[in-house]
Amino acid sequence: MKYDNVRLKQMLAAEYALGTLTGAARRRFTRLLQTRADLLIELRYWEARFAPLLASSQPVPPRDIVWAEIERRIQRDTVTSLPTAVPTARPRSSLWIWQTWAVAASAAFVAVSLQLYQRQHAAPAAPPPVVAAKPPYVAMLSLNQGAAVWTVAMNPDQRRISVIARGDFGADTRKESMELWLIGDDGKPVALGIMPVTGRGSMPMPAGVTMPAKPVIAVSREPLGGSPTGLPTGPVLATSPVVAL
Repeated sequence: MKYDNVRLKQMLAAEYALGTLTGAARRRFTRLLQTRADLLIELRYWEARFAPLLASSQPVPPRDIVWAEIERRIQRDTVTSLPTAVPTARPRSSLWIWQTWAVAASAAFVAVSLQLYQRQHAAPAAPPPVVAAKPPYVAMLSLNQGAAVWTVAMNPDQRRISVIARGDFGADTRKESMELWLIGDDGKPVALGIMPVTGRGSMPMPAGVTMPAKPVIAVSREPLGGSPTGLPTGPVLATSPVVAL
């Protein structure tokens, strides 16, 4: 399934938030939420959008006839206990068969016990090394008192940065660019890429860029194509701490 399709992601996230996404599809989407920050952002958007509807809804108790039907089906499906078998005497001619079986069973028991003892006292195998996955990071940058918002998701493992732009950023994309910066623990900004001002965008994380202990991102207004110096040259429009999911 192509989870990079924008329309598909919106539909799946909306159905997941409503609870109508069930079965294998819901389990698969739940697993994807652990590694796909863009899907998690989409889910949070729909949860916030549906919250007023869910808060205003009232629980509807089932009718009495429904409970009666449930009880009837439970009684119908109750499994009756099986009758107790009456033991019968074994003929003498089969006595040697049982004796032979007892000897074979004893030998098998000894062999299995020996194998279990050897396994329990054998040196345990070294477990394979576990490589911890780096968590995705999310931040929100707000401009013009919330009139425009960027939602930024950073995935260090996939080396991708996903951005959702909503609102009016007041940018003239023919003359200027909005550039994204990562500010490390030393306070030095590192250029990450050009931000979209409408819809969605994606950019690779530059080679060598790692997430600091307390990451912060910022956006500055730069000449078309980005800063010519590798450092912010225009006004910083917004900053935000980055949170690990």
